[in-house]
Amino acid sequence: MSLLPSNNSTANNRPEPFFQVSPPIPYKPQRDPDEQLTAAQLELFDTVPEDYEFVEAYLKQFPRARQRETFRKLYLREYRSVKDDGSIAFACGNKQRNHANTWLRETLGRRLKLVFAQYRCNVSWLQAFQGKNPKWLDDLMLDIKLSAKDESYRTEFEASYDGEKAQRNYAFWQKKETQKASIPFYLLTETKLKEIAKQLARAFSQYQYDYVQRIAKRNQGKKLSAVEIDEHFLALYKQCGEACESMGFALNHWESRKNAKKIKGDIVDSALSRIVCEKHWFTRMRTVQRQMVEHIAIACGSVRRGVSLYVSYDGLREWKEQIKKNYDYLKQMIVENIDDPAEQAELFDMYLKSSSNPALRRQELMNRLRGIEEWAEQKGHIALFLTLTAPSKYHAQHVKGGENKKYNGASPKDTQRYLNNVWKKYRALLKKRRIAFYGMRVAESHHDGTPHWHLLLYIQPEHKDEVIRLFRLKALEEDGDERGAEEHRCKVEECDPTQGTPTGYIVKYISKNINGFALDDEYSDEDPDVLLKDLAANARAWASIWHIRQFQFYGDKFVTLWRELRRLASQQAKEERAAQKAQAKAREQANQFNLDLSQPQETKTIQAKAYPKAWQFDDLTLARTIACADVGDYAAFVSALTPNGFLSERKDVPLKMYCETSEPNQYNETRQIIKGVKNVFTLDEPILTRTKKWVIKKGDPNRHTESHERSEANLGGLARPWTCVSNCNLEKRSILEQRIKEVVRPIAKPLNDRQINWILKGNRLILNRKHSIKVINDEVIITESKQPVQAVTSDTSGVLQKIWDMFS
Repeated sequence: MSLLPSNNSTANNRPEPFFQVSPPIPYKPQRDPDEQLTAAQLELFDTVPEDYEFVEAYLKQFPRARQRETFRKLYLREYRSVKDDGSIAFACGNKQRNHANTWLRETLGRRLKLVFAQYRCNVSWLQAFQGKNPKWLDDLMLDIKLSAKDESYRTEFEASYDGEKAQRNYAFWQKKETQKASIPFYLLTETKLKEIAKQLARAFSQYQYDYVQRIAKRNQGKKLSAVEIDEHFLALYKQCGEACESMGFALNHWESRKNAKKIKGDIVDSALSRIVCEKHWFTRMRTVQRQMVEHIAIACGSVRRGVSLYVSYDGLREWKEQIKKNYDYLKQMIVENIDDPAEQAELFDMYLKSSSNPALRRQELMNRLRGIEEWAEQKGHIALFLTLTAPSKYHAQHVKGGENKKYNGASPKDTQRYLNNVWKKYRALLKKRRIAFYGMRVAESHHDGTPHWHLLLYIQPEHKDEVIRLFRLKALEEDGDERGAEEHRCKVEECDPTQGTPTGYIVKYISKNINGFALDDEYSDEDPDVLLKDLAANARAWASIWHIRQFQFYGDKFVTLWRELRRLASQQAKEERAAQKAQAKAREQANQFNLDLSQPQETKTIQAKAYPKAWQFDDLTLARTIACADVGDYAAFVSALTPNGFLSERKDVPLKMYCETSEPNQYNETRQIIKGVKNVFTLDEPILTRTKKWVIKKGDPNRHTESHERSEANLGGLARPWTCVSNCNLEKRSILEQRIKEVVRPIAKPLNDRQINWILKGNRLILNRKHSIKVINDEVIITESKQPVQAVTSDTSGVLQKIWDMFS
């Protein structure tokens, strides 16, 4: 049968073509051979020549070549991620092109915009600080000078100034700096961030100083009341807060100030002290920048199954580099007893013996969990294993792969905040109904970096149905009607003793998020090709970048007391071992010289410090808890401490921590330092567990070599820096150090070792705006300047204290 039309058809009137019709040839743009293209551009042109111009036009919105090159590689990655299904569309490349083009439009057109909207880092504003004299600050200083000269202008300036003038100056110079701010905030280098941080600290320090001076000139001879001083203090906080908000880094507690809530004076003073610190600005900007880069990676699909689980490759690499830097720092430093400089220890060894060591951290968690489980079994309580997951709009990727169209641009930090709010509401409902609970929760990541919670909850059996009902109610309160919500967002499982202990339900999640202990042959559920043990580093890097607390106990309020009593119990054994070792060494030396030890000799014997043992305490509660802590029995420890155990309130616990208030730090903040344990019911004298004061110093780099001799001159391996005082004359040096500390104490904060060494080298150290110190011919000289010193290196008095000193 012929496929050509018959002669009788209506098509006979049309002439047949005298040439053969060829299939359409796809358009392939011609590349200029003289054009310089990158490796990714050449690969993109060879892979998808039809869409090359389309992709390049989309990428023109990025100002930096490095950004465009990165997205070319991501486009090719998405193109090659499509699996071969045997279809004609895949063979022709249409399926891959459609997927990659859709990814490009969705990512650049919607997802990245949602991410950038959450970070208000005003790069144009920050760039204004790169010069020596920021333009907006010059304008503000000009206003202040004019107000000091002209009485009418000054009155008008003081009456109308509420930050609006400064805001107009910010907006004006922001337009001027737009051209300089072509580099996005997340691409600024550390050098550039440090430069900006230095200028920010300098500008705010100068502004605060001039503000106080302006008030002083305006109120000469007048003593201000406490109310007036507080008003000036809060006005300064408001002006600085508006400036910080303009650049996207709000002051601490700024939201409370905007909501017209009262803020304590010490909190405001701390906030004003922080913004004049270069280190504070750099740390804060660097933290936000790292989270922003990781958030962009999540939105672009660089964090998911098949690519990189939990955290991006760059984020994991930077975290590993930071861990290596931390280890190198710890290995360089030592801790030294202030009262006995010969007693030293390696700081890295102290780290290995603390709960910061992942292995010891896991062991302590398991010991506490085992104790909680044993105590619950004694009381007849049951255990529930709950799983709490955020709604689908918080997830960047689907569980089985593919971009989630509902994604709202949330970061893991936003999702963690949502889970915390759900937990707060759920916990409030339980407390309102007088339902006691205790246990532990683990926060871990999905394959795309979105956190979810696993909770081990111990309750009384009669409350089981109500606890489950309230959990489902709060877990599905937001978007609870979406498909699959009841199945995936809240899972409840009652721990079956026949299948394992309650601790066994959660032990896997603890191990895989710390060091992967005992998970050598187990593979991940998200990616079957990845071992769980290899994902431990990814999990820790994910928690470090987003500042997420992985493990948290609730109802367990005794861990600090537990650690201190274990310390107290181990001190006696440690002192006894030291005494026995010293006596054995003395006996060995005596035998070497054939001395008769039966005769009295003039040798020193080290006796153990008189720490009381557990049975020597008059307080029966303290004696029992120390004995239980010493053997590591957490369940017995809690039972000996209070009859109600984990169901008791803090006011019912007899033993409390004995703390002392520390000296103010550089931000004028104080904290409570643990010194021992006390019984608040008997009002006895506290038992001190920390009797020694330690300081961290840099050790001698040769202290680990065998040829290094440890003598009294180097104080057990400590490398003393060169000073004007000979290192062999330690007595003379200690006298000078003591004299320096006594002279500095009334006028400035205590100096650290680095500052004291700087002075002993014969250099001048600025203490505050008026005083400096120098050692001349072994004499400590304090110089008082009539003109304020511009460089402030050691002044920690808060802004509020400065105002009080000036007017009181």
